[in-house]
Amino acid sequence: MIRTSGPQSWAFTIGALLALGLAGCKGLDTQDDLSVGASFSALPNLGLAVAAAQVFKSDDARTWAFEIEATHQPWDDEALARDGNPAAGPWTQFQMGTKRVSQPSERRHSTRRYGLTWFRAGDDPNIVQVAGDYIGLYASMGFESEFSETLSMGPEFTLIAARMEGHGGDLVVVPQINWHLSWGF
Repeated sequence: MIRTSGPQSWAFTIGALLALGLAGCKGLDTQDDLSVGASFSALPNLGLAVAAAQVFKSDDARTWAFEIEATHQPWDDEALARDGNPAAGPWTQFQMGTKRVSQPSERRHSTRRYGLTWFRAGDDPNIVQVAGDYIGLYASMGFESEFSETLSMGPEFTLIAARMEGHGGDLVVVPQINWHLSWGF
């Protein structure tokens, strides 16, 4: 048996849970059961995210999906505005949870996301102030507009509450803003 620690074990665990979640959810018997997407991500740095989701429950009032997302924010705000602080190191994040879409039959609808998150804050990080690996919970509110039967786009505001792995430490709260582009099939 191969034992790893750190991001390799997290990546394997998240990948395995994604595979189980996608395989265990509702079969692809209706349109938009599976979706993939990308987003611009801001705070604490600037970067991009990719995501995949599988619907597990749907009715006229709401749709629930299992979702996994990976975010990498390599650019610090120092690239845009010089505030005298040292440039922050990269921010890498994985999150896994559920996505709820209200009024899915409407062209515009609200979204909510809830779940678990892990992130690594690089040197001189913004907001958390201490470099290291963190684990916690996230919740978000957003809005999507559908541009076609398969393409949707919209903003989302997320709050993450986390503690540093292994050391406990203080609870940190991190805001994040994403602009999602999703393709359902």
